[in-house]
Amino acid sequence: FAGHHVEVYEFERPETEYYFLAKKIANLINEGTKSEEIVVLYRENKDVLGIKEMLSRYDIPYRIESGLDILENRDIRKLLAVLRFLSTSDNEKLIEILHTDFLNIKPLDLYKVCNLLGTSGSLPLEILSNKEKLKEADIESVDLISEIASKLLNLGSAQYNLGLLDIFEKIIRDFGFLNFILTKKDSLDSLRRLDALFSEAKKLTEDKP
Repeated sequence: FAGHHVEVYEFERPETEYYFLAKKIANLINEGTKSEEIVVLYRENKDVLGIKEMLSRYDIPYRIESGLDILENRDIRKLLAVLRFLSTSDNEKLIEILHTDFLNIKPLDLYKVCNLLGTSGSLPLEILSNKEKLKEADIESVDLISEIASKLLNLGSAQYNLGLLDIFEKIIRDFGFLNFILTKKDSLDSLRRLDALFSEAKKLTEDKP
């Protein structure tokens, strides 16, 4: 293109590439380029997960253009929230999970859980798996919340011995996610996106040596 030159960069790790990409875009925006004038082309759909996470981290606005935008589906984002928590064990991500409607925790119990986690110095999942502590906090859904916490604890321990596909299957099955989306009016759309996400996860595991 007249007046422009092409810059080529090579990275050993995709995470480094995503970081560089986000910083480059942030610099362009700071220099006056409109965000809607910036386009990122990626070769495979699996790349969008890492790019999206890095852009979000730096508060860079984006819109994904794809034939089937998996990540724009609310139910898929709920599923990914569980995966994000398993990778970080972050308290805020745990609260995000507990608020997802497929777990069916009552709003008042969620409020009490947040208070309980905010006033205790112990590990959050250990607190929530302790029925006595839940009863002391006057939480009604003791069995449900304790069961969810125990499943997250077990999954967190098992993830080091399981493949990505196995973890996906356990979340979908053990947390009632599949049954939840089957009861929805747009269940076919959610199932299509879930299948697409599963296919991308499968490709990701196959690409690794």
